[in-house]
Amino acid sequence: MTNHIATGEFYSVRYDIQNKFSDVNLTIKNRAYEMNRLVLVPEKQVVELGNYQYLISFHRYSRDPQKLNEDQFELTDELTDNSSLKLSLNSTEEVDFGPQIIKLFEENKNKTGNVKIPEITMESDLGKYHVKLIFSEITREKYSEQDTASIYYENVYILIRLK
Repeated sequence: MTNHIATGEFYSVRYDIQNKFSDVNLTIKNRAYEMNRLVLVPEKQVVELGNYQYLISFHRYSRDPQKLNEDQFELTDELTDNSSLKLSLNSTEEVDFGPQIIKLFEENKNKTGNVKIPEITMESDLGKYHVKLIFSEITREKYSEQDTASIYYENVYILIRLK
């Protein structure tokens, strides 16, 4: 915030201060131009790899399938439209992590700004593999005039091991 003030960028100071408050109950409707933003951030940024053998990363805007040996992993992000984030294996098997992500936001529904939670990881079996998704952060944004919130992340890392 001091950098914004020192450089004369006063327009963002309000949001810097506003976003420092994490446990906020809204009692009046926001003006149409205001946005409610909740960013879930893990308390620890270091993740133990354990007995996982492979790491695949998917970036927010690149949806290209990733190949591991003869298998192909694909991530389908429909969090905003259908509350769904599906990881598929060879287009034949899939697991949907969307409900777990929605649950994280429900657990923090009265908060705004950056909120630290213990971790943002999810695990499941998928075909002959066990997978673990790791997020560095997940954001939900909602303009008051919109009915649905936008949910997005920058990167997701997937640890993979044979079952």
